[in-house]
Amino acid sequence: LYISRELASDGVNASNAIENALINALAVKLDSLALLGVGTTEPTGLKNTVGVQSIDLEGTGKLNYGTLINSWSKIATENGEPNAFIMSPRDAAILSASKNDVNDYIAAPELIAKIPRWHTSSLPINLGTGEDESIAFAGDFSKMIIAVREDMNVEVSTTAGTAFAKHQVAVKLTWRGDMACEIPTQFVKIEGIAGDTIEG
Repeated sequence: LYISRELASDGVNASNAIENALINALAVKLDSLALLGVGTTEPTGLKNTVGVQSIDLEGTGKLNYGTLINSWSKIATENGEPNAFIMSPRDAAILSASKNDVNDYIAAPELIAKIPRWHTSSLPINLGTGEDESIAFAGDFSKMIIAVREDMNVEVSTTAGTAFAKHQVAVKLTWRGDMACEIPTQFVKIEGIAGDTIEG
């Protein structure tokens, strides 16, 4: 992150705004790594963890309560108890807008009604051949391990990169850690979720 030296020196609450921006960016990145990380040069996320169960809608079905019940069943069969569903904001909205044949909104079935549904912009909605598919996850996220080797560290420089030449301040945020899940079979990835249009 580069900012002008004038903003760094004179901006009211500039340091707080920069810190909040960095923290939010780190949170989004950690979400992405925990769910989608490919391993090797970064942590291995749930999508690429061996043993995580899967449901593939193959781009033909939107996320619905039946799919969430199916994921609950897969986890329960492995003696797990899902404590969250994680999806993109698009799919959270589509799910909440579910209606019956007489155009009334449908409440979540009792089996999954009390399980929180979280959403994160870290989950893409441009997957698949049509570039409109997404992915979601279910599981017992108390069994998702985030090991912190080195907490968030902020470094500031007026000489790094192009900062000196452009009279700027360079701000770098680093974090060291790793991620894993205790029992992979107690997680489910739901792939190939098709997009949809929400009607008012």
